[in-house]
Amino acid sequence: MQKKRYVCNTKDIDMNTTNARKLTSIRLNSNLYEHLNRLAKKDNRSFNNYVETLLSYASDFSEPNEETRIAIEDSRKERKSAPRFTDIDSLITSLEK
Repeated sequence: MQKKRYVCNTKDIDMNTTNARKLTSIRLNSNLYEHLNRLAKKDNRSFNNYVETLLSYASDFSEPNEETRIAIEDSRKERKSAPRFTDIDSLITSLEK
């Protein structure tokens, strides 16, 4: 039977970002832990950052940062006043002006 390793952040971390961190603990197979740790070091990342990144990619999770959120909001505001086109010909005519 392989020994299980516990992976745990030491505390909730804010790091002056808008993304709140949640403290969690998981059990990993020792060999898997060592494998992931080697890959994290090879990628010059902390173990936690490496695992979090893998989980984000594997689950198609994405959360825009504050700058992107502001840009999305600005775009939505501008979109309300933008002209609407019902066909390609009116779009092309508008672009040729």
